[in-house]
Amino acid sequence: MSTTEQREARAALDAARPAVARLDASRGSEDLAADLIEMWGAVESALRSLVGTTILTGQALIRESRQRQLISFESANSIAEFQAVNDRVHDTSYRPTDADVNSARDAFLKLDAALLSTATSEFGRPAPVPSFTPPPKSGASSTPEPAVPALGRPPRRVPLWAYGALAGVVTVAIIVALVTRGSGGGSSSLQTGVDAYTRGQREVAVNAFNKAVKENPHDAIPHVYLARMAREVGNLTLASQELQLALEAEPANAIALREMGANLLT
Repeated sequence: MSTTEQREARAALDAARPAVARLDASRGSEDLAADLIEMWGAVESALRSLVGTTILTGQALIRESRQRQLISFESANSIAEFQAVNDRVHDTSYRPTDADVNSARDAFLKLDAALLSTATSEFGRPAPVPSFTPPPKSGASSTPEPAVPALGRPPRRVPLWAYGALAGVVTVAIIVALVTRGSGGGSSSLQTGVDAYTRGQREVAVNAFNKAVKENPHDAIPHVYLARMAREVGNLTLASQELQLALEAEPANAIALREMGANLLT
């Protein structure tokens, strides 16, 4: 998968984050159905970007994504459930349920995590960015950044090339932040937590990140992951506490500052 495909898929998901934030089964059925349809359109656009097609839709698109191992079997099932929700809400007499909302949110988050995992693996390869990525030092490790929801949909008058340029700037900033961590980067416990998080093993991830905090109290990244996991389940108080600890550990950490912004917006 090329960097361009990843960037386009990420941009497609980012466009629907405001709709994800509004999801609430207590809202009017028409408004909720509109948000669910918008989310499905973003998921489908992201998959098309990954596969590199403008033709495939629905089950065929999900199957092709899975066959190319762009998404996991679990993610494919979640996205298929979301497709069924999308089919139902197109019926104007249908009232979306809590289960529909949960299915949509679960599919969106799983695809988001899949894109994060793919981007992380690319960061570990020095070849794509030789102009500013130094040779790996002994004992160094790459630590992926948790994906941060966009702060809002850009105005429609902004040309598409501007989105790509912005995404490129953000990517460079992330890589520079990772590189500057140097040999003092993440521990094996941190990597264990990252792997568990991308697989959806939340309890294992929490234990590993807490262990990583004890191993390296001056590393903000374990706190950032714990904060994001808390925010994903709606525990904004715990998320704020973890982000405060992250910024106490590394006050100038750009990743922690961006996650704090996303948490405050939520």
